[in-house]
Amino acid sequence: EAEVAQSPRYKITEKSQAVAFWCDPISGHATLYWYWQILGQGPELLVRFQDESVVDDSQLPKDRFSAERLKGVDSTLKIQLAKLEDSAVYLCASSLDTV
Repeated sequence: EAEVAQSPRYKITEKSQAVAFWCDPISGHATLYWYWQILGQGPELLVRFQDESVVDDSQLPKDRFSAERLKGVDSTLKIQLAKLEDSAVYLCASSLDTV
């Protein structure tokens, strides 16, 4: 059964360090999403890609976060200078089209 691959499964880091998350969507899926879920809250969209183009990054903290999707396939979410408030579950998802 097809599934999204994401790594690392967990990451512990010191404050002010850089962190990177990688996502490989289901083959053929054009739309890719990065979410984060802070403890006690629901998941919130950080960024949405259509192929390699960013469609919505309005909730992405652009001062320290960045995301890219090369060739419309896998994607990387990066945090520069991690802060305590970045502690969360980071989730990647994909779909054939925007839902």
